[in-house]
Amino acid sequence: MKGFFIVLLCAGVMAVSGCQDDSAQGPTQAQQVNETESVATSSEQSELIDNAKGEEMISVTGKIEYKTFEGGFYAFIANDGRQFTPQGLAPEYQQDGLALTLTGTPMPNIMTTTQFGVVFLVDSVSDVDQSKISDKPAKPVKPTEL
Repeated sequence: MKGFFIVLLCAGVMAVSGCQDDSAQGPTQAQQVNETESVATSSEQSELIDNAKGEEMISVTGKIEYKTFEGGFYAFIANDGRQFTPQGLAPEYQQDGLALTLTGTPMPNIMTTTQFGVVFLVDSVSDVDQSKISDKPAKPVKPTEL
């Protein structure tokens, strides 16, 4: 009978020790790999943007649209329907409804939190038409601000 209680006690100790919180021991190997990948992805994106200066630039005509999702951002919709997330667009051009031509480099391998179209690294802006600018806010309005 004593042997049975010893076996039962050992089984209980092993069961309880298996339920211990592993987070105090530091990240697992899988967590370390994921953290390394996210850092590498960020540095790879920076490198892609740095290398974009030598890539083929294009000019696209369309209009700026303010999108309210993902915290709000300015998108660029080309006249042919292509969608872009402009990077490096000067604040004076961040107006909903503004028609213009952007010259820059499309960066299809870059991801953003907006996940809207292709990232477009803006080099210059021309043919600005302010006749269709709307009065949409530059940022989402909180209900308490109304």
